[in-house]
Amino acid sequence: MKTTNKHNLPAVIVQFLKHFDQQQAVEGLRVSTLIGSARVPVLKSVYFDKIETDVSDRAMTAFGSAVHLWFEHTVKVMQNPSVLTEQRLSVDAHGVKVTGQIDYQEYKLSEYVDKGVSVAIKDVKTCATYKIIKGDYKDWENQLNVYAWLVRHAKNLKVDSLAVIAFMKDWKANDKPDNPSCAAQEIPIKLWTEKEQDDYVEDRVRKHTRASFEHLPLCTDEERWLVDSRLFAVHENKNSRAKRLFATEEESEQYVGDNKSLNIQKRKPVFRKCAKWCDVSQFCDQYQEVL
Repeated sequence: MKTTNKHNLPAVIVQFLKHFDQQQAVEGLRVSTLIGSARVPVLKSVYFDKIETDVSDRAMTAFGSAVHLWFEHTVKVMQNPSVLTEQRLSVDAHGVKVTGQIDYQEYKLSEYVDKGVSVAIKDVKTCATYKIIKGDYKDWENQLNVYAWLVRHAKNLKVDSLAVIAFMKDWKANDKPDNPSCAAQEIPIKLWTEKEQDDYVEDRVRKHTRASFEHLPLCTDEERWLVDSRLFAVHENKNSRAKRLFATEEESEQYVGDNKSLNIQKRKPVFRKCAKWCDVSQFCDQYQEVL
């Protein structure tokens, strides 16, 4: 993989940002990889020497890492013996080692759990304010439930709650009713049943182990961050602004009916992850087909 510096950043910034390219080498399948597309790791392995990323793309990674480091430092200063930070756990699942590093585990005494102890898991995130407003936490839900699966199988302890400690990078004070009250929030995340966790991990391991360049799975719309599934736009006369948007052509045709002043235009789908955040999109025929 080649790193470019298209914005001619000074050497000190380049070296600083390059540091965040370096992930700790681990054996097995990372949780972040497990919950993601099975297509991307295959393409990365095939085209690794041809992939180019710009050092500036690591700026937000650096921001998130800094928040993690200071949060971990703060927890250690507080010296709470019931809290454990940045623990890496590994569990064999169907012949594959699944590994993940959990930001924050808080141990609680419980009369309802074996050994008298249960665990609350929290993960530190930096995100856009819009994510909180939209309330789209599915990726966080997947990740934290795999962490709960790790804790159950690696430590034989029950997890009783999940939460994300979110710091919003672009938060601004305003009077809009849906605006978060402040730039930091603790957000409860849905805890699945143990069977749901087990089934999910088994399914994801199966998808990743079966993926190959010869049998390359397609990314889902969710994995590609589809911006809007309503691709059929109804316009009035030559008005550039759509009057209505529909998910299917049939719905748009029913709306238009015999009205000759209305016309239907099919839009190209916008996949935000492919366009901005995927290192292998230039080598991916699934993405190239929509350009």
